[in-house]
Amino acid sequence: MRVEGEADELYLELFPHGLVPQVLRLLVDTWRSFRRPPQDEDEPKITNRFARALQDEGRRRRARFRIMPHVKDVENIDPETGKGFVEIDIYVPHGYDARCYFGIEAKKLNTVASGGKWESQAGEYAGKEGMGCFVEGRYASYQCEGAMVGYIMDGDCTRARASILESIEKRAEALRVPVPSPIHPPREVLDYPDAFETRHNLDRGEFTLYHVLLAA
Repeated sequence: MRVEGEADELYLELFPHGLVPQVLRLLVDTWRSFRRPPQDEDEPKITNRFARALQDEGRRRRARFRIMPHVKDVENIDPETGKGFVEIDIYVPHGYDARCYFGIEAKKLNTVASGGKWESQAGEYAGKEGMGCFVEGRYASYQCEGAMVGYIMDGDCTRARASILESIEKRAEALRVPVPSPIHPPREVLDYPDAFETRHNLDRGEFTLYHVLLAA
């Protein structure tokens, strides 16, 4: 529960922490049989296909949550201009309030261009349009947990993790994390070697981001 002092905020619900391990496990398990994306497939197309696979597997498991791809969060929209909304790559709602959800941002990492040039893309992952979406409150501004998914296009999750750590440390102040060692094991939320979490000291309290790296 979060109390802001306004009547409509008094009973605002947080996404149930008990469902978080189920959501993250669904990501990992579904990816195992997912058709791997080619290097030139863009992130939105990968995410749309992946979301469909997640929905199918969620139905098979009778999951107590829904998976929705590319959902607009209009909580911070300007009513005069219509600007200020954001689009969440994977949206997992809960309950009646649209602000109660588990948001997931997806990024391609370790990409190889047509000319053979390798790029980590970790700067974008840890930047304003990646982790910054949560830290700046554009995503999940009323929640205390969210997730990042990295599609590791060359399959080298170890190298991707090292690049992400370096990028997080470079942006530690903006990301509101301590240094050194701003990444931690996922506190029994997910038993998976290519997962970790970061804890961000925001003005509204601690925000936890779970990071799941998926080898393509």
